[in-house]
Amino acid sequence: MEDDFVLVIAVYISHIAQDMMIAPLSSADDATIHLFMIRAPISRLRLVRLYAAMMDGTAAADPAVETARVSAFRLEPLDERQGGVLMVDGEMVDYGPIQAQVLPSLARVMTLTKR
Repeated sequence: MEDDFVLVIAVYISHIAQDMMIAPLSSADDATIHLFMIRAPISRLRLVRLYAAMMDGTAAADPAVETARVSAFRLEPLDERQGGVLMVDGEMVDYGPIQAQVLPSLARVMTLTKR
């Protein structure tokens, strides 16, 4: 998919912060990366409203947000000279290609949730 994106969020858990539930249907054992993409143009006010919707887990229902469930992805900036911001787990990384994939059974996670 090639386009001008304002925001791309890739998560494999439901929350990206204590008060930001971006993927309410995600679970630690579903072996899925949830991609949330917002294309340009979008107004700043609309983007702020989407961030507010992330707090209660309703952002994915907004028509401006495209979602995809994947087991791997690669993000490549079209023009690295143009610049931008890339973050992994809240830390800035060099602006350039970035990729991720799910590696099932690489580690075990124990939780106290009921199903």
